[in-house]
Amino acid sequence: MKQIAIGVSVALILIAGACGGGSDPVAERSRLGDKNQRASERSDKKDRSKKKDNTGTKDGVPTNLPDGGSVLADGTGTLPEEVDVPGADEEKTYPTASSELNEPDPDGRSQGLTEGYAEILGVSVKGLGERVRITMLFNGEVPQQMPNDKTIMVIGFQLLRGKEGSFAFAGQATDKGWQPYAGGKSKQTKFPGSFEVSGDTITMEIPWSYVGGAYPFKWIVTSNWFRSLANTTHYLFDIAPNKGQANYPG
Repeated sequence: MKQIAIGVSVALILIAGACGGGSDPVAERSRLGDKNQRASERSDKKDRSKKKDNTGTKDGVPTNLPDGGSVLADGTGTLPEEVDVPGADEEKTYPTASSELNEPDPDGRSQGLTEGYAEILGVSVKGLGERVRITMLFNGEVPQQMPNDKTIMVIGFQLLRGKEGSFAFAGQATDKGWQPYAGGKSKQTKFPGSFEVSGDTITMEIPWSYVGGAYPFKWIVTSNWFRSLANTTHYLFDIAPNKGQANYPG
């Protein structure tokens, strides 16, 4: 297997930033002496402890994805640092292969009053020759638009193939309807294929050429639903698969 580093982040469900802190000037360190040294050691120990904690929340919303990724309160997130893609060292393509995942029992994390249609029940990834079709099945009829400006839903499909070839395809629903988009690295771009919301499914079709060909990849699907009601954030967050990533072909 080939270890592939993932360095991409994507808008709304996929974009996240990282900030680093500065250090004290030399004169200040000299003045504080050993006291400052001990404080720094305690701070480092605390930071390491935080990094081990994968059950955190931000504004009441879960902040962890499998294998080191995260999701924030506004739906932003990061991809895991590494994935192991079967067949990544091969030159063979799989233009008509498929991959499926079923989650018949609702298992999303939620808070407050939520809508069942945000739950992912199944995902199908099927190669169509020149295109790939992603079909997401939800636990209820997905609305063509959200009921008010306090409610938002964001779904996304992340294709994990490596630092220079990882992509995300997503859709955001507001009270004005659905808006699909694509993302790679740190920018949002126009959706390259078709996007359809019909009944309890959302279907996306993407040209293989957009992702560099029908080579093996790993994938993750996310669904985020938020509503602000009476100064409280109600949310439902679901991810498939629940742990790790799925394979294409698979």
